[in-house]
Amino acid sequence: MLNTVFVSYSRKNQKWLERFEDALKPGVIRNKYNIWSDKQLRASEEWRPEIEAMMSAAKVALLLVTPEFLASSYIATKELPELLARRSKRGLQLFWVPVESVSEEMLHFADLDKIQACWEKDRPLASLPDAD
Repeated sequence: MLNTVFVSYSRKNQKWLERFEDALKPGVIRNKYNIWSDKQLRASEEWRPEIEAMMSAAKVALLLVTPEFLASSYIATKELPELLARRSKRGLQLFWVPVESVSEEMLHFADLDKIQACWEKDRPLASLPDAD
């Protein structure tokens, strides 16, 4: 079974999910890992148990952090606490990317201020030119 990368994002930031999927696609093509997001949910599935199962099975979590991500009740009360708990038990590698500018206070509330970001927090990806 391939390692799973669980991607947590706000649905309001769908375009960023698609950009990361494209960037990670070479590893998927070469069967190094698979990527899972709620886009894989099928009609009529019970979404909450499926998301919880994938969070539990994932070896890696990728958080696409934006103001909408931090404002999501589901992410704040379900996904993020579960992912942070798994990280603290050393069963999960957690990476977060500042996609849009968020305050240090909001990162503190989300318990992300203690975890090194994958990119410079003062240069979120959305602030870069498309070519970058």
